Amino acid sequence: MSTILDATTGVSDTLLGAGVPTVSFVHTCTGVQLLLVVQVLLTSTGGVQLGFVTGVTYNSVPLVRANSLYDVNNNRCGAEVWYLVNPLIGAHNVVVNYSTPNASNRTVVNSSSYNGVDQITPLDASSVVEQVTTTPSLNVTTGVANALITSTISRTVFSAITPATVNALTEVGAAYNIVVGPPAVFTASWSGLAVGVKSTHVLVSFAPVASRFIGVNEVDV
Repeated sequence: MSTILDATTGVSDTLLGAGVPTVSFVHTCTGVQLLLVVQVLLTSTGGVQLGFVTGVTYNSVPLVRANSLYDVNNNRCGAEVWYLVNPLIGAHNVVVNYSTPNASNRTVVNSSSYNGVDQITPLDASSVVEQVTTTPSLNVTTGVANALITSTISRTVFSAITPATVNALTEVGAAYNIVVGPPAVFTASWSGLAVGVKSTHVLVSFAPVASRFIGVNEVDV
């Protein structure tokens, strides 16, 4: 069984260097065997260190961080992926909490809900990379068939980027995803970055509901 996109919501905001900033917006979940994925991009528009994501909630329920990466030298860009199994159906607030940034930071947040995701062990695999190249790329090795892969890529200069045709990533709000077939090494690659721009990239693979055969009937477990 493959996962199916339920809904997506995206916002962008500027976090100023004061107080404890948050970003909040409404996301509506419908369907069965649900998973909510929240992808966060951060870029320091002030040229100094970023604030960090300290937590994400949906309907006041904490999400789990799947993986994250901030550039190690000057902390100018960061990407994070968070998820929640079986989110409450209906319209509820997604709230992203940040540590206090040292200067103005731009953040882009994308929430996507999916039907047909494994409710016991949803996280399959993940990988991260920091690069300075006009064509960044990253591999992740999936361990299940029909895995849902989400790609979250931040950069020190926000600009339009294009996924390579060969990996067929689909834009979902401010992020990208794809459902792949048999377990394999999947490569997400991009073009369009300017020379000298640094990127931080997070790939996460989520497992679909597994199918089992009982006699002549197929059931989802």
